[in-house]
Amino acid sequence: MVSKSVPREKPFQFNGGGYATLKFHPDPWDEILGLIAGGVIRSEAPTLAKVKWFLIAGVVGLVSGAVMGWLGTCPVVKRIWTPSWTLYSGGWCFLLLAGFTQPSTPLASSYGPFRWLSSE
Repeated sequence: MVSKSVPREKPFQFNGGGYATLKFHPDPWDEILGLIAGGVIRSEAPTLAKVKWFLIAGVVGLVSGAVMGWLGTCPVVKRIWTPSWTLYSGGWCFLLLAGFTQPSTPLASSYGPFRWLSSE
């Protein structure tokens, strides 16, 4: 018989998959990457400079996250949101921002797939 004061038959010791007991704390870094991206978008820099910055930051994030996983320094695991996953996913986000920042350039507004977004 199980006591009503204890919600389990046995005390909790660990999670079989390790997901609750092994948790890194890169969570604030997602927000920091978002703040950095917002700062770049709001800056007075020319649009092409912003696109270049996002492309470089995206490649650096993708490569650094993947290399950390390949070297075994830190696995790229979304479920526990490892630091390498934060860099890897942040790299993809920066690359997407480069693509969405591109439409405001004259060349993209004339020929790009997002020309319908341009105000020119």
